Amino acid sequence: MATKRRSGEYPILSSQTIAVVFLLLLGGAVAAIWWLLHAYSNSPDVLAVCGIVVIGAGALGSWWLAARRQQLAERTLRENQRALWHAERALQHTEFDAAQRRMAELYTAAAGQLSAGQETVRLAGLCALEAAAHHHPPARESVVNLLCALLRGPVDEQPRVRAAVQRVLAKHLRPEAFWPDVELDLSGAELTDVDLSGCEVAAVRFTGAVFHGTADFSRTRFIGDALFNDATFHGRARFDEAEFRGQAWFTAAGFHEHAGFGRTVFQAPGDFTATTFHRGAELGSAVTPADARVRLDLPFEVVREWPDGWQVRPPIVEAEGAVAGLDGVWGELVPVGRKS
Repeated sequence: MATKRRSGEYPILSSQTIAVVFLLLLGGAVAAIWWLLHAYSNSPDVLAVCGIVVIGAGALGSWWLAARRQQLAERTLRENQRALWHAERALQHTEFDAAQRRMAELYTAAAGQLSAGQETVRLAGLCALEAAAHHHPPARESVVNLLCALLRGPVDEQPRVRAAVQRVLAKHLRPEAFWPDVELDLSGAELTDVDLSGCEVAAVRFTGAVFHGTADFSRTRFIGDALFNDATFHGRARFDEAEFRGQAWFTAAGFHEHAGFGRTVFQAPGDFTATTFHRGAELGSAVTPADARVRLDLPFEVVREWPDGWQVRPPIVEAEGAVAGLDGVWGELVPVGRKS
């Protein structure tokens, strides 16, 4: 079976080629001598000419020996090239395995630092994890999952660490140091002053998350599904000019301050079913706010802008204005023309 020649290898002069060329030259020499002997049998110079031909035949023998030596040299070169290629492949595998071991050791050490008691040690572990993930893309998913797990954990007495984790995640969801295909699972997490403005994220899960302070998602691009079901926003929620390319779920979410969705793009209708708006709200037209509730007894004016075709229906009886677990009088967001 013919062996495929690798890039950079020279073709070996084959034995068949050597034999064919040698036989052609030898045959030519014999034919020349035979012709000279018969054509110039009476010439005194014919023997001299035949001698020259014989010398030429000897040169043929020398050429054949040189060809064989060339063939041997080429075979040796081919074997050396193959040995070098295998050695390079083995070195590449060794370097890759060594890099994987170093990454695993660094990840283990940094994760241990991140769970330490001292704040400075935890911040150092966070820096080490960030650097490792930035220079070793296969580790990014594991690092992001570890950081999300930290934020989902109990709120400790080191807010600087949690704030630093949030900044690291946001940093690598922006163009300057972008990590593609990142998914955030922060279900049930308690987050303070979240700033993911101008980020791009593959998918997010904030189901049951609690946001303290401002939650800024303005100009954020959500490539996949964005789940904010049962999330609670105690501060201002900013989704202005955000883009939801997948499904956006805000089912039963609670907005205690202004909820801004000005010029927000929903490629699929955003679901605000059973959402509660305690203060002001600005919703775009591509949302579904069925059964959403709006507090009515505020002692001050707030700006509220509902999707086209929707309006707030005040309670007809006192029981309709109550929402379990919440103070105040509540109206219901209903389609225009609906009376009950």
